[in-house]
Amino acid sequence: MGAYGVDAYGISQVTVGARGIHLAWSGPRSWLYAPGGWTVRRRFSRGREALNCQQLDAAAIAELRSTREAMLSFGVVTLRPGGWLDPLDGAGSSPDGGTPAEVFHVDLTDDHRLVRVAVTAGSSMAIAYCEGRAVAVRGAAAGQAEHMLRAPRIDAVSVVTLDPTAVRVCVELPGDDEATEWRDATVVVRDLTLPFREVMPSLVTEADELAEARHRLLPGESIAAEEFGRVARVVRPILRAAGTRPSELALLMREEPGADDDEVRALDSLSILLAHPKWRRVLGFALFDDDPSLLNGGSYEYRISADFPAEDLADANHGFATVPSGTLLPADFSIGGVRIRLPQPVIVGLTAAASGDPVRVVRRGIALEPRHDPFWVTPSLDDWSLVADLPAPATSVILELAEGHDLVFDTVHGSGQVPAGTAPRLVFGGPAGQLRLRGRGFLHALRISTANHTPAEASVVPPPIVLADTPPPTAPLNASATNLQSPQGSTQPVPGPRHELGCRVSWRPSPAFGLTGWPRDAVAPPPLDAAIFEVQRRAEGGWAPVHEDENWTLGDRDAAIRDPRLYPGAELMLAFPETAGRPTGGDLDLSLVDVLTSGLGPGTSVRYRVRAVDAIGRPSATWTETAPLRLEKHVPPPVPIEVAARVLVRGAPDLTAAEQALLGTSDNAIVLRWSWQAEQRGQDEYAREFRIYAAPPLNVVPGQVLKTTTLSTGPVTSYGLDLRLDRPVQADVAAGLRLHAGHPFLIRAHTGGTTVSMVVETRLPVGGAAPVPALGPIRLDHPLTPGLTRPPAWAERIQVIPITDATAYEAVLRDRLTLTPGHPADALWVGVSAADDQPYVADQRPESRPGNESGIAPVVASGRYAGRPVLEIPPPLASVPRLRTPEPGAEPLRFPLDLTAFLPPAAFQAGRLRHERVAAGALIEACRATSDGRVHAIPVEPSAPGDAEVEIEVPSAADRAELVAALQSGVSTAVSDRFLVYLAGRHAYRDRLFAAAHDEPVPPGPFTEILPPAAGRWIYRVRAVDAAGQVSAGSATARVVVRVPSLMPGAAPVRLRRADGLRVAVPADPAVSHVLVFQAPSAATGPVEATEISRVPNRPDLPPGGGLWLRAPDGGMLAPTALPMTGPDVVTDPDGTRELTVPVTGERPRVWLATLTHDGVPSRLIGPYTVEV
Repeated sequence: MGAYGVDAYGISQVTVGARGIHLAWSGPRSWLYAPGGWTVRRRFSRGREALNCQQLDAAAIAELRSTREAMLSFGVVTLRPGGWLDPLDGAGSSPDGGTPAEVFHVDLTDDHRLVRVAVTAGSSMAIAYCEGRAVAVRGAAAGQAEHMLRAPRIDAVSVVTLDPTAVRVCVELPGDDEATEWRDATVVVRDLTLPFREVMPSLVTEADELAEARHRLLPGESIAAEEFGRVARVVRPILRAAGTRPSELALLMREEPGADDDEVRALDSLSILLAHPKWRRVLGFALFDDDPSLLNGGSYEYRISADFPAEDLADANHGFATVPSGTLLPADFSIGGVRIRLPQPVIVGLTAAASGDPVRVVRRGIALEPRHDPFWVTPSLDDWSLVADLPAPATSVILELAEGHDLVFDTVHGSGQVPAGTAPRLVFGGPAGQLRLRGRGFLHALRISTANHTPAEASVVPPPIVLADTPPPTAPLNASATNLQSPQGSTQPVPGPRHELGCRVSWRPSPAFGLTGWPRDAVAPPPLDAAIFEVQRRAEGGWAPVHEDENWTLGDRDAAIRDPRLYPGAELMLAFPETAGRPTGGDLDLSLVDVLTSGLGPGTSVRYRVRAVDAIGRPSATWTETAPLRLEKHVPPPVPIEVAARVLVRGAPDLTAAEQALLGTSDNAIVLRWSWQAEQRGQDEYAREFRIYAAPPLNVVPGQVLKTTTLSTGPVTSYGLDLRLDRPVQADVAAGLRLHAGHPFLIRAHTGGTTVSMVVETRLPVGGAAPVPALGPIRLDHPLTPGLTRPPAWAERIQVIPITDATAYEAVLRDRLTLTPGHPADALWVGVSAADDQPYVADQRPESRPGNESGIAPVVASGRYAGRPVLEIPPPLASVPRLRTPEPGAEPLRFPLDLTAFLPPAAFQAGRLRHERVAAGALIEACRATSDGRVHAIPVEPSAPGDAEVEIEVPSAADRAELVAALQSGVSTAVSDRFLVYLAGRHAYRDRLFAAAHDEPVPPGPFTEILPPAAGRWIYRVRAVDAAGQVSAGSATARVVVRVPSLMPGAAPVRLRRADGLRVAVPADPAVSHVLVFQAPSAATGPVEATEISRVPNRPDLPPGGGLWLRAPDGGMLAPTALPMTGPDVVTDPDGTRELTVPVTGERPRVWLATLTHDGVPSRLIGPYTVEV
């Protein structure tokens, strides 16, 4: 019997130079190759086999329609509704499944080589399956029909019927001992295996291996030594990995040193070679039996057999061999019916391998360890590292582990230490349904196994083969070609998947067994007349192969993208099966991708033709051609890189000379720059131009709230709004954002377009009530969606620039921003895309410029008005008034200051002012009188390169001499107020001296000034500020000096020698302005009680002496007489002492004296003096 998954087939050939039978086979999935070699025997086919039959008559069929399932002696039969046959040429199929039919499906208990089905029905067909593949078919037949199905292995049969009244199913009865039956058969070959010394000890060198391989070739075939060496480098590491069945191994392969590893299952690299007739013979999986004793027309049977380890054939391996490393497994999953639970999710890993080898053998598995990450919310396994629930109780299992494990196990029958080694056998005290492991290790697989280690024979007997010339395969039924790159719709928000330039060639192979129809809902697609195909291409001239060498392809029938995610409870063998998933009965076409990397450009007309090649390398007699196809490019070029925008604004202080020249006569310019490097050119050689775009900011949409309707009230108040937007939006694109309509409201939902209905809500009461959205203008926030990078979203395409050999590009957009004092700031989105010139791709904008276009690389260009008001009014050298501030105290002085009366009218034209001030002391320190009588402005901080002293011109020689003398005196008070104002307005470094008196500009009039609480003089100027907040470069100096008064008293007067009247002297003190005289009649002789002057502060409006009083001895209040120190009677001595005679009245008055400063502060009181008149 064809046990353990061994398959085989045969093709007879009777032609000139080739007469015999081609045999091909493959071993069980656990090994594929036979370590000890294959033995092939031949005999004439035997007579009729003994059969086991079961009949379903009309009554049984009627009952089965109700029960849907029944037991047979050799399996289980089910009945279901299905569809009748669809034509395999693709014509006439019905979208609803066509004519209804009834499908009898028999799952056989054991594999069989023969199934005979007799059916009485309107029409019927029978399909034999093996592991989900259709292996034998008998086409539709009407009335009473008998379907004979033969294959090396049949595990299920489907019978598709119309109006059935009787079904009879028969299977052959197995023989007593197949090996004994074949003992006397002719041995065609013995111990045929891979031509490598690891399994053929007689081969000593690589040359011996190559000679053995070439010995297996047919006439006309050849193998190059280098070609054979490449195969040997991949296969040899598998053969050397002793102790593990090959199906459990994986290969890490790298093309070149330093390259990334490609990870594949070890036997996959061998399996792919078996599709090639030549390599199948070379590797010992096929032979050509050309024994001259074979008789034309003779019917022959063959038996192919080999020995394998029994446990590798019989035992199910519940492991991770099919799961790629890096796969995240949930904490609960199954492997072939064994439920595995772990403390936490785990990632499939690999055993370590020598990193220097280009081909390395590894094994996949998972690490076992107690739970250590507490954040995984999974059911607790206490301290167990793994819990395995077996599909059926077992008395022993084998754990396949990496070296270095430290594990203990536990079952219902006891526990123990897991023995050392890579394959320890755990023997339980009785049947156990659950196994628990604790500790650390690396698990490859769990095998429920017997202790049988003796070799077991696996064999296969294909159906009898008649020695006659088998016709070559039939060409495909039809063929078509489509472009790999599909058109991108103008409404598509983002480009589709990238594909190379090329075509997808699809064809429908001719089915085997002469089939013309197939059930759409069949378990598998129809078997093919050939599995190898040759595809040629023609563009200009003759036909050319698509691939190198023989130009053969297997085609692709399963292009589905699988979801690699695994959820708790997943079955790994369904997600990662032993064999690739097979398409269903509706998937008939094969395809090939022809990537055209060079030579053929877009617009070229191409066509393809396909022919079939059978399993022994014979092509079909004819080709099937596709219709001509225009090769089209629909993938846009890459997006330009290093995109940046620089906004140039006239008057901006940071413009370089080159930028000023670039700005020219424009008020503003946006300089858009980008790059196009070799990488971008390599990605798309057909890119021809850049397209420049501009749009208002796309992250906001201006609009109006037209109507508000209350939808609900309570803790959450919701409103329905009617909006009109300046540009359309997609429905719910702003859901979850905030709408600011007098108050921030949460957007719940909205419709699309420009006329929008929106639902908003709020939970925040204002003044105890829910706020209501205000009618009027709004700005709707728009998230940055991919659609905003597509041309339809942008307002205008401004410019097109061709792609040249340059790598840096620039576009200048002039006067696109509105920047005025009344509109001081503006922003514009600008962007650039790359496009080709393919004429069949419509422009996505009305400009009708065809070609594929990349996304737009956007950048925000924002600018501010940089123009400055003009104001430059220097002060004249003239007398100026003085404003006195309130008297200082412990805190800084804060007082209103209005300089309007002291400024020229031109200073107010801009509407707003910035007041600036400088202290007199700082100004004087920044001036120097030279020895030749000139006045220089001295550089002040912050210094700048090229700073130097600059002369301050003083037109009048007398004024210049006076100013020089005052500066040379070193006394700041010697510099009069008029000179301070003049110097402040003409100092070369005045912009560094003056400091702002307030942060924000103010209108003309009073402003709040804050000065230090110390005596001093301050000079002020104003600079104009326009509506954009720009400050004038020049200024106007206020023709006034602001003085913080000093509370220090002046020098007290001194009475001179007795003389007629009262004469006093005042020591030199420029702060003294008057002498105060208090008089009272003398009432008696003797001393008078000392007293002091009372003063009213902060009354500069009173005349000198006003607000001052002295209490007389009689209790009365005496007001003083103020005598100025500048009168004609005042005599000034050379040392600055001033003398004057104090007039008195009365016959014998008492007189008190004091001085008064310019700031109204009296000195110490002297007296009283009794004056005799």
